[in-house]
Parts: sequence; C-alpha cells; structure tokens
Amino acid sequence: MKKLLLCLILLICLPIFAGCELQDESYYEYDINEDGTLTILGVSETYSKKLTIPGTIDGKTVTAIGKYAFYRNDYIREIVLPDSVLIIEECAFADCQYLNTVVLGKNCKTIGLQAFEGCGSLTEIKLCDSLETVDDLAFNQCLHLKEFNAPASLKRIGIGAFDHCEQLIINIEHSEVAKEYATDHGIPTEFVASDGYLALKIVLGVSLVLLAIGVIGFLFKKRKKNIH
Repeated sequence: MKKLLLCLILLICLPIFAGCELQDESYYEYDINEDGTLTILGVSETYSKKLTIPGTIDGKTVTAIGKYAFYRNDYIREIVLPDSVLIIEECAFADCQYLNTVVLGKNCKTIGLQAFEGCGSLTEIKLCDSLETVDDLAFNQCLHLKEFNAPASLKRIGIGAFDHCEQLIINIEHSEVAKEYATDHGIPTEFVASDGYLALKIVLGVSLVLLAIGVIGFLFKKRKKNIH
C-alpha cells in the first residue's frame, strides 16, 4: 500500500518537476581542468525542461560544456549558459530533439563540432559579441532554426555548419565572414539596421519628400505665370 501511494505521488509530481528550471549546482557532473576550472559533463537530473547552468560549482569556474554532455537529452527545452563558458565542445547538445532555445553567455568564443547537430526543434539561439568560431556541422539539420545574428567577432564558419537549416536567415550586418558563407551556400541574408541607420533613413526620406514638394510647387508657379 505504501509503495503504491509513493508511486502515485511520483506520478503526480513528475510533470511539475519537469517544468521547473534546474539551477542547483549539485546536479551537474563535471571534470576539473588543469587550470582549476570546470568542464560540464552532464547532469544527473534530467527531468527539467530549462537548464540554467551555474557559473561556478564548489567555488570553481565553469568554462566549458564538454563533449556529448547533453547528447540526446529528450527533456531539455531551453539552455542558458553563464558568461564564464568559453567553449561548447563536440556534440555537447547534439540530437536534443526538443531543445528550442539556447542563450549563450557573453564570453563564449567557440561552438564546437556538431555541437547542436540534429536539434530539429531549435528555433532560436541568442549569440554573444565574443563568438569567433562556429565549427563544422555545428547546426547541421537544425530544420527550424530561423535566424543567426552573426557578430563582428566571428572569424570562421566551418564546413556544413548550417546544412539543412531550411528556414534559416543569416544577419550579415556586422560580419563579412557570415556574408561570404551565406553567399557561397545560397543562404538568405538580412541586414538588420541599427537605430542610427534607421534615423538617417527617416531624415533622408523626409528631406526627399520636402524637396519633391518644393519642386512641384516651383513648377506649378512657373506654369501659372506662363499662362498669364
């Protein structure tokens, strides 16, 4: 009877826990690097849909998400990385079928080989201004990824990094590397104007309208004068 009651409680509570955000550092598995920093290897608790990875665990700084750390994790919907993470390693989030949102920390420099390959539900990745490398096949087969806002810091986009990203548009405003890659691979591009650029366009537009009105008024007066 007690076992049956316990099972019923677990069944009732599991959906509640599944929707919670996992922040507790005690759940994360990690390796200590030579410099004393940490590489996240995975998580012992897999029912949470949102993972906000802590910047420090046991007083040590988290600097990397390790190889295959969350490979084929079917629970995760959203990942938020701390500013301390510098690299997302090979296949770290590959084949996470239900992952739809990724938020990088401010200092992430490398998205590694096949890091998000096969994340078919991924629609949004919020990048940082420090990103330098998107490695080979990093977003291969991310069928629903809609936008990649390439930062000026970007130095390399690897082979097949965005293969089979059927809905993707790359914002090339700040990156010649992204512009070249998009052109070579036939990926649609977008120029997202800054506020200053938009203000300049508005001023120029208004000026042209006023100029046109002035010209029309001058021609009208000249024609009226000729008639008289």
